[in-house]
Amino acid sequence: MKTKLFLLLTVLSVLSTQAQHLTIKGRVTDTSQEAIIAANVSLWTTDSTLVTGVTSDTQGKFALNKIKAGNYRLAITFIGYQSEVILLKLNNNLDLGDVQLQEDAVSLGEVTVSASNVLQRVDRQIILPTESQLKRSFCAYDLLNNLGIARLQVDKFTNSMSISGGGAVQTRINGIKVTDKEIAAVRAKDVLRVEFIEDPGKQYGDDELGAVVNIILRRRETGGVVNFQLSDSPHTLWGENFLSAKFNYKNSEWGIDYFNKNGKYHSRLESHETFYLGDR
Repeated sequence: MKTKLFLLLTVLSVLSTQAQHLTIKGRVTDTSQEAIIAANVSLWTTDSTLVTGVTSDTQGKFALNKIKAGNYRLAITFIGYQSEVILLKLNNNLDLGDVQLQEDAVSLGEVTVSASNVLQRVDRQIILPTESQLKRSFCAYDLLNNLGIARLQVDKFTNSMSISGGGAVQTRINGIKVTDKEIAAVRAKDVLRVEFIEDPGKQYGDDELGAVVNIILRRRETGGVVNFQLSDSPHTLWGENFLSAKFNYKNSEWGIDYFNKNGKYHSRLESHETFYLGDR
């Protein structure tokens, strides 16, 4: 009799222990049956008390062990997917099989992605003019002034540039050395980018150079442009007037720049002509 009673108590103890150690398992997938790795799986009581939690493994599988019988709320979450909540009345071990998470499609309004307009290279800065800077500029000197390049001082009234710390500023258009007058003839809307080279060294032909400003322009295949700037005084004989005309056809460009500077006591005419033929 004692033996039968002992066996009965042992069986009841085992059943009670098993009842206190239930398991919930399953597999987290997306709608295409692909496993979702590292999804958060948490078990909560009905009064929102956290019982336990795990993350899904490399196959999307999870297992919650040593769970007491009772009513629970199972929550499965993962970034980019809608959360899945399952209400459970747990009396025995439970295998949920595949639990599918739906993609969380978030509708966004119009999005503008902005990046820096200054690119740093080993030997130079590359400045990309913004739309607003181009709109507020008429000629290249206006644009260079609006770009606000560090150490570069732009005098748009005298059409000249200087560099803080001393040294001359060499100007180029599409890599070809040009004069200040030719820079003045450039329309801001034709500028693609500006390359600012500090401490250029001997490769630009002058050891004393403080900087090089290389303006990269759009290459036109046909058409032309006429540009003129007038600056005169109504009270005394003084003026600085500039006229530029260019015509493009395929790979060729013809142009003329005329600059007139006059004062009360003198008048002077300067003429500069430069010809580039192939690589000479």
